[in-house]
Amino acid sequence: RPDSVCATIRLPRCTARLFRAAGVLPADGSRGVALYMHGGAFLTCGANTHHRLVTMLSKYADVPMLVMKYRMIPKHSIDEAINDCYDGYWWLRAQGYRPDQIVLAGDSAGGYLSLALAERLLAVGEQPAAIVCMSPLMQIAKAPKQSHPNIRSDAMFSAKAFDAFVDLIARAAKRNGRSEEIYEPLDHIKPGLPPTLIHVSGCEVLLHDARLAARRLAAVGVPVHLQVWPGQMHVFQIAAPMVREGTRSLRQIGTYMREATDPKAKPSVVQGYYRKSRWPLASVR
Repeated sequence: RPDSVCATIRLPRCTARLFRAAGVLPADGSRGVALYMHGGAFLTCGANTHHRLVTMLSKYADVPMLVMKYRMIPKHSIDEAINDCYDGYWWLRAQGYRPDQIVLAGDSAGGYLSLALAERLLAVGEQPAAIVCMSPLMQIAKAPKQSHPNIRSDAMFSAKAFDAFVDLIARAAKRNGRSEEIYEPLDHIKPGLPPTLIHVSGCEVLLHDARLAARRLAAVGVPVHLQVWPGQMHVFQIAAPMVREGTRSLRQIGTYMREATDPKAKPSVVQGYYRKSRWPLASVR
C-alpha cells in the first residue's frame, strides 16, 4: 500500500514484516509498538493478507506493527509458532522497547498466539502493556464450539471445519517423531497477565471462546473488556474500510493501544475505558 512503510526482519527461525502507516514514527524504542499475530487457522494467511488491516491499525494506534510470519501447520506445530512469536517479542526488546510499550495483538488464531505468548512471558517476569484480540480462537478443543448456537449462523466455520482443524493440529504435533502436548491457553490463566481488549462478532462461533476468555481473565483480576458486534462476520475488521463497522472497530482498538502504551495515560487507561464504554466489565457473561 502506498500509505505504509514496511521492512523485512529476519528472526532466528522465521521472518517478520515491520509496518508503519504514513506519518507514524519509526520503530526506535522510544514510543509504543505492537507485535501482531495474524489469523488463518495456523495454516494460511500472512503479512500480505493483513497488510491493509495492520496499516489501518498502525494509523489509528500511531504505532509501528511487527507482523509475525510464524511457521505454520501442517509442516510445523503450534508450539513452534509460539516460539517464533516469542523471538519476535525479544527482537522488539532488543530495539530498546520496554514491556509496557509493547502490545500483543492478533485476530482469530492470532488471538490464541497472543494469549499463549503473554503466558510464556509472564513466566519469565515480562508483562506487556496489553493484549488486543479480534474474533479470537482461545481454545483448541472443538466440542464447545460445535455445540454453540452460532454454529448455525457462522458464515465461515461449520462443525466439520473444526474436525479438520483439530486433526491437522494433532498431526502437526506428532511430526518428525515428536509428541507435543497441545497447549490450551485458557487452562493457564494467572493474575498478572496484561489488560485485554476483545472484539468479536455476535454471529460467529468464536463468540464462545471470547466470552470464556473474558470470564476467566476477569476471575483472576485481569482487566478485560469484551465488545460484541452484532451481525458481523469473523474478523470483519479485515474488510475495512468497505465495512464501516470494521473501521469503527479498528479506531476503537487503535485508541486502546495508543493509551495503553502512553505512560501519561496509565493507570487510568483501563479504568477509564470501562467508565466510558457501553460494555463495562460487569457485562461480561
